[in-house]
Amino acid sequence: MVIDTVRGKISDLTSASSDTTPTGVYIRSATLGFVGGLRSMTPFAALSLLRRGDDSSASSSDPLQYLNTPVARVITGLLAVGEIFGDKLPMTPSRLAAGPLAGRLIIGALVGWAICRQANQSPIIGALLGAVGAASGSVAGYYARTWLVKVTKLPSPVLGAFEDLLALGVGALVARKTA
Repeated sequence: MVIDTVRGKISDLTSASSDTTPTGVYIRSATLGFVGGLRSMTPFAALSLLRRGDDSSASSSDPLQYLNTPVARVITGLLAVGEIFGDKLPMTPSRLAAGPLAGRLIIGALVGWAICRQANQSPIIGALLGAVGAASGSVAGYYARTWLVKVTKLPSPVLGAFEDLLALGVGALVARKTA
């Protein structure tokens, strides 16, 4: 019985069907914001790559419709891959420095706004949740990685690769439900 319940919850989490309740939409906004705090280019890349391929189904009021083009898929994908490699370089500034953090907050807000607008929920709440998620992801990612480097003695780029996988996995799960 417990196994069936857990199996059902995992199925709900990973199913491609979209939860359009306000709670579901707001959770997706905050979660993709969190992903943006880990890897700033990943939310838009995940949304773009997992959008349905039929351009004609997008309405003119869909704020994510521009992601439904081959050009957007290539651009967002290249930006995300570039960030994954750039994150491992020693000259990359801390994500908690003013510039990178501001960029992550803006991206989180944009993602939250777009998801909520597409789902006919409050884009202002979505933007706030996306920005809070991005701030949380930035701080959690930075301190988790710093702590794990000290505890495990693994090089930061190795742990960064695990962080990449986490961001990509969570981003894909959330974007599947948004697409």
